[in-house]
Amino acid sequence: MKKKANTIISATILFLLILLIIQAYFIYNVYQLDIAATTKISKEVSVHMLLVVSIILSLFIVGLLAYVMGIVARQKKLEEVKKYFSNNISAELKTPMNAIKGAVMVLRKKETIHSPEMISSTLDTFDRQNIRLQKMVDYIASSSIEPEEIKIHKKEIDDKIYFNTLITDFRLSVRDKDITVSSKIEFKEVVLYIDPFMLTTALLHILENSVKYGKRDSEIILRTYLRDDHYEISIHDNGIGIPEKEQRKIFEKFYRVTDENTTAIKGYGLGLFYTKQIILAHLGTISLESKQSLGTTFTITLPIDL
Repeated sequence: MKKKANTIISATILFLLILLIIQAYFIYNVYQLDIAATTKISKEVSVHMLLVVSIILSLFIVGLLAYVMGIVARQKKLEEVKKYFSNNISAELKTPMNAIKGAVMVLRKKETIHSPEMISSTLDTFDRQNIRLQKMVDYIASSSIEPEEIKIHKKEIDDKIYFNTLITDFRLSVRDKDITVSSKIEFKEVVLYIDPFMLTTALLHILENSVKYGKRDSEIILRTYLRDDHYEISIHDNGIGIPEKEQRKIFEKFYRVTDENTTAIKGYGLGLFYTKQIILAHLGTISLESKQSLGTTFTITLPIDL
């Protein structure tokens, strides 16, 4: 696709150069009419004819330039989508693979051999991550890579089961790092109507950012609350924080905070953009509060009366 577009652009530019040479020839002839024209009438006719041809060529050139600019814009859009796709997929694969790695480390411990409960729990983790990887493959194969076109498939799920599973798997994925992960789930029984796969993807983007932009002895706390007609999810970390002037742009596509604390951290500025799209697809909201050197809190609200 890129090679074809470059060929079209090159051919169009060459054609434009030829047209410009032809137009220059006609303009040159306008100035030579005093020599070439034998009568006043023939001179006026020639001038008018050359001006009309020159105007037509100018309009044609403008049209071709607009066409070329359109091709360049589409090519740029394609490159952005490809970057989005590759970055998002690599991020999506990282968490289940790290969870599997953590589960392997658990199985290798001597005390695990003598604990049927620990073995069963670890095998459950393998099973969940295998299912998640399969869903990711199906999602990649069947859905659009444009985040604005996210499709969700909601189902009812107990909030405690969902969040305890999420935190258990996330802890396994960061067990080799100096990070404390804790949670406090709403004490009342709440049935959520969500797409577990997509919401997990959104929450993992936030949790992984807490790790990526964390400090030594990082602490991440996930809390949930029942608030009248909505369910609130809060994720807090004690990381480096986000400058106030950057906070309103943090959910924009391809936007990244650039300062001395983040220059060495790789990324395309897509995770939080994608997270917001998922939350909006659930008819929810997402916001943040942050102070530099103190940490960041993301708050997500989801409707529960649908």
